[in-house]
Amino acid sequence: MNSPYKMTGQQAEERMQLYREIFTVVRLLDAGDLRLSGSNEGREYQTGKMEHCSCYEYWEKNEPCENCISRKVYQDRIQRTKLEYKGNELFEVTACFVEVDGKPCVMELVRRMDGELLIDAEGREKLLNRLTSYHDELYIDALTGAYNRRYYEEQTKSMRYIDAVAMLDANNFKAINDHYGHAAGDCVLKAVCDCIKNCIRSSDILIRLGGDEFVLLMANIPEIVFYQKITEIKQRISEIKLPDYPDIKCAAAIGGVYGIQPIENALTEADRLMYLDKNASKEGK
Repeated sequence: MNSPYKMTGQQAEERMQLYREIFTVVRLLDAGDLRLSGSNEGREYQTGKMEHCSCYEYWEKNEPCENCISRKVYQDRIQRTKLEYKGNELFEVTACFVEVDGKPCVMELVRRMDGELLIDAEGREKLLNRLTSYHDELYIDALTGAYNRRYYEEQTKSMRYIDAVAMLDANNFKAINDHYGHAAGDCVLKAVCDCIKNCIRSSDILIRLGGDEFVLLMANIPEIVFYQKITEIKQRISEIKLPDYPDIKCAAAIGGVYGIQPIENALTEADRLMYLDKNASKEGK
């Protein structure tokens, strides 16, 4: 196998048998189990709607989980972990993307954190708030609300492969900082980030690498929709109006690469295309 997440059905079953010695529940879920609405990728992207997996019954809930990480992992192929309660017992849930005989699946691992652990409602809320705060401090850029460089280094690189990548850089950002001040530059960055977020799905991953440079990672998106989307992002950014800085004209260079490939290769090519776009803008083309 060329990638650790690709395996045969027999290998998957052997791995799950090993996991069952450690975890309380081990499950392999495909698109049918997760009940993704419509097998047509274009339709799924456009609607952004999915039927809920009936796995919530295991958690003794009467309605689907709003924070189902397995569906998110199926879409963006990034391993995710969350905490879930069953009564007063606390469980850790980990979802990992795998391909079994070429079929995309999610391997879900559930572990009881402490069989004797009892937490009341107030304690549970405080714990979840602390965990959320800790996650945000680690991985969320304080200025823009996008993921930060640390998230890219620690989480994104583990993806290995990605369907579509875009690199984006705000034009004339240094000149804006020099002429109007850093407060204006911060305003531009926040506006650009908000603009991008309004154009993408909740499952898409927006990362601020540093300065005015952003990376956008997208999974399960048709090629034509991807290129339409990055064109829309560039157009929307050019239409940004900043009430406190009416003289500032926002613009961005963007480079996009489509097709499943190693993520490092995709980023390198997207970066090259972004600078070609930036140079073309400078030349007035």
